[in-house]
Amino acid sequence: MNKLFQMVPLLFLLAGCASLKAYPDVSTDSSAELAAMTKYLEASAITKYDSKNASDRDGLSQQDWRNLVVNARVRAIDIHFNEFQQQLFREGIGFGLVTDWVVLGLNAAGTLAARGTANALAAGSAGLVGGKAAFDKNIFFDKTLPTLLANMVAKRKEVLVTIRQGLGTDVKDYPLMLALTHLDTYYDAGTIPGTLTAIAADAGATAKKADTDLKTLLVITAAPEELQKRRAKAATFVKQLDQKSLQQLAQSLNVPRDEDTLGNVLAEISKANKTESFDIIAQKIKILFNEEI
Repeated sequence: MNKLFQMVPLLFLLAGCASLKAYPDVSTDSSAELAAMTKYLEASAITKYDSKNASDRDGLSQQDWRNLVVNARVRAIDIHFNEFQQQLFREGIGFGLVTDWVVLGLNAAGTLAARGTANALAAGSAGLVGGKAAFDKNIFFDKTLPTLLANMVAKRKEVLVTIRQGLGTDVKDYPLMLALTHLDTYYDAGTIPGTLTAIAADAGATAKKADTDLKTLLVITAAPEELQKRRAKAATFVKQLDQKSLQQLAQSLNVPRDEDTLGNVLAEISKANKTESFDIIAQKIKILFNEEI
């Protein structure tokens, strides 16, 4: 019993370690920054942009005013996104796991002290089950969150490139309203729902391409029996070629030479469903490797 209570300070020590900050202190006052940009963040900034009187825009042209408004709003979104990242770490990564173990440890200690040794095994079992649940939940969070944040940062950069390119053009080509739409996309890319949607869309596009590739490789087009035998023989021969020879054949057949060169060559063989078209492939194999197909 004494040994169990001796573990309590250790649990608190672990909790103390979890208080280590993931981010250093910032050198600027974000609230003051946002306050200084107020006139560019307010809805009246749009009215001033549309005004025919340049004095409403502090004497600036529409293009200069547009750039100031957009850059200010990009900065405001960045400030809030940085705070969002820090909040996620404060609430989730590392700290949650240790805190859950501390609570479970104290609960187990209280249970043992109150009920005595007779219920020790039951309390210990509950602590282990609870500990596993805490471990699974928080470790999953720890593994997933960095990936989500990495996707957020990547998607934000993609949208920011579009915005920066737009700001280098005339307002006729990149009006403020279009820039505001891109700013909404920039903001959305830095949210959990937004990045999950983007990941799902990317996965769907990848799956669709894979389905197309598989159909190209696996669907056997109708061909006369003799031709089908020759195509099967050609496919068997191609599969045993080394990478250098495979590249030579792909170049000869004028098919892409990339990470799936073998698949590209096999697809070319599969498409040759007439003797005349297959004879061209067979001839090139004969010239390159002296193999009769």
